[in-house]
Amino acid sequence: MEVTDSNGISKEEEASTTTITAPTLTKKVAPAKKIPYVPNAYQLSVDRRTLRRNPMLQTFHEWLKIQTDAGFITRQETVSMIPPVVLAAESSNHILDMCAAPGSKTSQLLEIVGTPPPGQTEPTGFVVANDSDAKRAYML
Repeated sequence: MEVTDSNGISKEEEASTTTITAPTLTKKVAPAKKIPYVPNAYQLSVDRRTLRRNPMLQTFHEWLKIQTDAGFITRQETVSMIPPVVLAAESSNHILDMCAAPGSKTSQLLEIVGTPPPGQTEPTGFVVANDSDAKRAYML
């Protein structure tokens, strides 16, 4: 009978194993890059998993969460930013978004139509948002 530890290594193998410590690898994080075809949009050079798990990015991740919760920024995939740009919405438009969940594209459209047209103090445009999937629509 062979006894193994939680890693599946037998006691004999463990005794004959040499531990090699590799030098710490450091990956530099590039600054956020402006997305040229989307106004006021930037792309991070790190993926979501790295952002959540890397202890060196914890302070930045917490800052992003606070800014998101306060409504100062909206985080979304770059590909999700394209439809509102292609739509070329203007501040006076009335927009019906029938595939709105989870709401990031809708938020982007609201930023456009929620801006008062030149010479006016109140916005004249609006967005009606809905989704055919009830499980996703609750996120709106």
